[in-house]
Amino acid sequence: MAADHREPDRSQAGAAADGGAGLLAAKDLDLAFGGTRVLRGLTLSPQQGRTLGIVGPNGSGKSTLLGCLFGALRPDAGEVLLDGEPLRRFSQAEIARRLAVVTQQQGGDIDLTVQEMVLLGRSPFVSPWRAYSARDRALAQEAMEHTGVAQLRHRLLGELSGGERQRALIARALTQQPQLILLDEPTNHLDIHYQHAIMTLISGARHRCIVVCHDLNLAARYCDEIVVLHQGGVIAQGPPDAVLRRALIEEVYRVRVREHHVDGALQFSFRLP
Repeated sequence: MAADHREPDRSQAGAAADGGAGLLAAKDLDLAFGGTRVLRGLTLSPQQGRTLGIVGPNGSGKSTLLGCLFGALRPDAGEVLLDGEPLRRFSQAEIARRLAVVTQQQGGDIDLTVQEMVLLGRSPFVSPWRAYSARDRALAQEAMEHTGVAQLRHRLLGELSGGERQRALIARALTQQPQLILLDEPTNHLDIHYQHAIMTLISGARHRCIVVCHDLNLAARYCDEIVVLHQGGVIAQGPPDAVLRRALIEEVYRVRVREHHVDGALQFSFRLP
């Protein structure tokens, strides 16, 4: 994977969102499936850093919250806010121009090349009767180079490894030039190398990112803000060192925890009680 953390100019695919643009928040969200409440009065403050990690045990509501944040799910009560405005007031096209989403279900054995799939990131800005412009193609090429998949551009998506596919999907999100990128467990099923490669790419992006993450060590190392979910609500939000405390982790995950500092990052080892 290409590792290039140089700051590009504002015209490039990695350009940052201005100021506070792309801030998502949630207030008093409730959502039930089949009579089971998954979100219970969940309130999420706007993110303060570039990379916000959402963590919590299985069934705590992580993916459900993410679905609400980009409008795929509508809560039974409460409100999602984008830059202070209710998300329900935005059209799907407006949301697509401002938010890019990488979910676990994307990127199957579809009959598209990497380049064709990455170019789909420009779809919210292209009318059905207009072909992709030279600028659209330049943005896609730059995103593929940034994510290290340019050499794969003529390969079919279904032929890629898990790590290659994830990088291609992130390239598509960067090509979209959103204010905010939301990712649902982007390191799921990847080996250790690609887990760190993907999280390095996400944390190095010049967009705001919200990432659902199972691995507390990855979240602590690569996210500059953490939200901990438990039983459908937020029980802590803030910098990793302030939020990921041993007592909280032991209560939420029902494990024994030992804290370590590795290369300046808070890390953990676990065992059953």
